[in-house]
Amino acid sequence: MAHQIAYRHRMEYDTKVAGVILPVVLLANDRVAAVNAAVDTGSTLCVFQHEIAERLGIRIESGIADSVNAMGTIIKVYGHDAFSGRS
Repeated sequence: MAHQIAYRHRMEYDTKVAGVILPVVLLANDRVAAVNAAVDTGSTLCVFQHEIAERLGIRIESGIADSVNAMGTIIKVYGHDAFSGRS
């Protein structure tokens, strides 16, 4: 049996640029940050710049310190529970 998927929104992106970049809205601590995001559907993390966390009122260093390997580059990160409402 064939199934049809209907999407509410359709996004066009530049096929000449590597990766898929989409506009997203991040919400935390009753603050909003509209940013462009590189989408990695296989990732278990959401990583964004320190400046964006500051705009959202997230105290970065209060998270759990860790590091990730991004294509051979080690990046220091801090984990925060997105669902707890705590920063």
